[in-house]
Amino acid sequence: MTCFKTRPADSFPDAVTRIMGELTAEGAGEIIGTRGGRVRAASDPDQVNYSPLSIEQALLLDIAFAKATGREGPMLRAFRIQYCAEVGDACEHLPIVTRIGSIARESGEALHAMSAMVHPDSPGGAETTPSEARAAIKELDEMIREAEAAKADLIRKAGLSR
Repeated sequence: MTCFKTRPADSFPDAVTRIMGELTAEGAGEIIGTRGGRVRAASDPDQVNYSPLSIEQALLLDIAFAKATGREGPMLRAFRIQYCAEVGDACEHLPIVTRIGSIARESGEALHAMSAMVHPDSPGGAETTPSEARAAIKELDEMIREAEAAKADLIRKAGLSR
């Protein structure tokens, strides 16, 4: 059983620890082209030779984490929380900006799945197969979930009743 030191919540060392909990230190190391020990060291600022990950490495690990879990990457969360704690009101619109990016991504994925489904070289050719339809529906559902979440955020932020 692996034991990790407790780190302040939403700190970058805590984020590295959370990533290792999902991807393992060795798996994370492979993603960023280094050894697992290097990733473990980035989670322990108490070490004399502590060296945080680069922003590029953090981004790669956060993307891999998000793809593996479907959750926000812990590096992004740590960055956002620490950033907003420092700049205060400048973060007021951050949830809306995040939703815009999510809606755009999900819309693009839905459009891609629907276009692939009707492409002549698709598995079904001119006919849509059940698996192609399921894939397109899944992407459409994800797009709708993001749009509904954005709608709820706006209603809540504006103090509207629905």
